[in-house]
Amino acid sequence: MYRQVLRVLGGAFLIEEIELATLDAYVERRRGEGKAPSTINRELSVLRHSLHLAARWKTETNLSRYRLTDWEPLRESQGARQAVFLTAEQVARVLGAAHGRASCGGLNERQGEAVIRLALETGARLGEVLGLAWDDLDSKGVTRIRTEKNGPDRWLQLNESTVQLLESFRNQRNGSGLIFPSALTGAQRVDIRRFWHAVRKLANVEHIRFHDLRHTAASEMLRRGFLLREVQYVLGHSSARMTERYAHFAPTFKAPKALSWAVP
Repeated sequence: MYRQVLRVLGGAFLIEEIELATLDAYVERRRGEGKAPSTINRELSVLRHSLHLAARWKTETNLSRYRLTDWEPLRESQGARQAVFLTAEQVARVLGAAHGRASCGGLNERQGEAVIRLALETGARLGEVLGLAWDDLDSKGVTRIRTEKNGPDRWLQLNESTVQLLESFRNQRNGSGLIFPSALTGAQRVDIRRFWHAVRKLANVEHIRFHDLRHTAASEMLRRGFLLREVQYVLGHSSARMTERYAHFAPTFKAPKALSWAVP
């Protein structure tokens, strides 16, 4: 990611020359390349960390000032795609399409079905699902999901049918210890993306991203009566604020009333 930042800024760009206009130009270029705000924010957080280090080492770098903290991260409303939530009927079509392809396919297709089911049942991110190891799954079907971003790992009780599907991969174990071993090389992500695109087409939900399965799981948990703090734990959110955007899906949610003013 740091190499990506240098590619855009230029390897010879001096730290002392970085200003808000530099960041604005960086953002415009990356958005012009079709990158999402979340991606751009992560790249600039790397740059921010570099500048913090430079400030600490200012006696060596002769750095006198920088004002990166004045830059405001992009908000999701600034051209970002809004979260999409699948209906129960759409989820059924997705699961049916995934199972249909897996039934007449090989190991990659069965693993593809497992990844989609895990995403819908646990709300885990793709990287977290592909990072599952056999040591994370105990004999009772409880699995540890290693949080991909800031926040603690979490433990979830998987559905019995999903555990059985995962267990069917045990004879494919290798030295990596991963349930989806080719994830180490990146090949698994390519296979999963290809499988997911085929499933989307079969289920007639081609506008749905894989990450929308996470949004769908979160909204459904609240519909079924999970507490907000429970959903926060399941999703691995580091703060309740991140989970609150799903709060309106809870059946107990009541929108507060607007103020009523006496009209003369």
